Amino acid sequence: QAMAVEAQVCPQCGAAVQFAPGQTEVVCGHCGTTVVKAAAPGAATVAKELADEKLIQAAVALDHSLAGHGQRAAAKIVTAQPMDIFRPTLEGRAVLMSFAVEVQPDGQPPFTADTKVLVGLNAVDKYRAGTLLNVLFDPQRHDRVAVEGRRGSDGNTVRSPEQRRADHAAKEKKKEWEQAHPQHPAPAGQPAAPAPLAPAWGGGQHGLALPAGFDAVTSLGPAAAVHAHLGLRLPFGFGTPRASELVRYHDGVAFRAHGAEIHTWRWEAIAAIQSNVTVHTGVQGGGHMTEQQYPLTHSSGEVVILDDSVQDLGTLIVAIKQAVYSRLAPPLLQRYQANESLAFGPVTVQREHGLQLDGKTYAWNAIQDIKVDDGRLKLALGTGQKHEAHVSAIPNIEVLCQLIGVKLESSFGLGHWV
Repeated sequence: QAMAVEAQVCPQCGAAVQFAPGQTEVVCGHCGTTVVKAAAPGAATVAKELADEKLIQAAVALDHSLAGHGQRAAAKIVTAQPMDIFRPTLEGRAVLMSFAVEVQPDGQPPFTADTKVLVGLNAVDKYRAGTLLNVLFDPQRHDRVAVEGRRGSDGNTVRSPEQRRADHAAKEKKKEWEQAHPQHPAPAGQPAAPAPLAPAWGGGQHGLALPAGFDAVTSLGPAAAVHAHLGLRLPFGFGTPRASELVRYHDGVAFRAHGAEIHTWRWEAIAAIQSNVTVHTGVQGGGHMTEQQYPLTHSSGEVVILDDSVQDLGTLIVAIKQAVYSRLAPPLLQRYQANESLAFGPVTVQREHGLQLDGKTYAWNAIQDIKVDDGRLKLALGTGQKHEAHVSAIPNIEVLCQLIGVKLESSFGLGHWV
């Protein structure tokens, strides 16, 4: 009897590849690409999705943390294993890979560590045992290692063809600008182009000096504020994309993330906002440091993170939440009053039956108190039992709290949007 197989298309050349039972990856016979088996539609449970997202967020947070104080070094992949965790990114579909690496710091003994990173499906075959990498590691904790990318023969990080094309396009635009404006050269490192005439509608751009290329955005109404990048290093091509340059408009936001392309998101297309505010105590000088990350999820499933590298982040996120929630909240309130179950990540609420947390339902009359404290939604039962969920895992938590009557303190950092 013939053995059953499952088919999938190679992301590199489009040829059909087949997986035998139990196989999670196979080498394409046409182009040699290692193809990772995609999860069956609908197979992932809510619990798995939450666990997967925690792994991804942890990898991204580590990369962001080491960008500030990590030490750069060469490393070699000892083992490479694609995980059954896929995410859409602005550069295409990616898979979370788990690496065991041997790090070789200059003038120090080598050491081994485990790390995880999102890799585009068309690049998985380039990350195998023996591949040389550029990494960042924590000098105080050798178990904290983040991957910058593959290491080239010159010691620099290898850039993908897409990245090289973006670099070339940026240089060409800069060259064109300087030829047309010899007295006003383009700022170094920015893909500048001659600015078009200001739009006649909406009072122009209210005198704002927009970054290069953003003058072409005409579908979001007049610009309200520019939020520049503060100059912190952003990992290129790994993890969830982070906004490196953003303009807030009347009807939405436009931003750059991984590359020169400008993405435009209307307010009504933003489906979820998550808030991850972490206070680090005991930093140098005896003070504390607050780290903020706000993943925005588009209705298409794409995600971009706004973090502390964006100028005036506090003002920006309050404005975004006010615009998005004023559109999201009214229909959700109607559905809640109609006794529909509404899911907010690990929390589900229903007006008559109560609140469900991690799959278990608690009737309203059994709940003594609900509050948000120390980055957690905390549930106290009349029996004395307590349950909680991390705020960072709860999308649109402000809307959830408004529905069930939980007061959010302004010191929590979420702001008031109503």
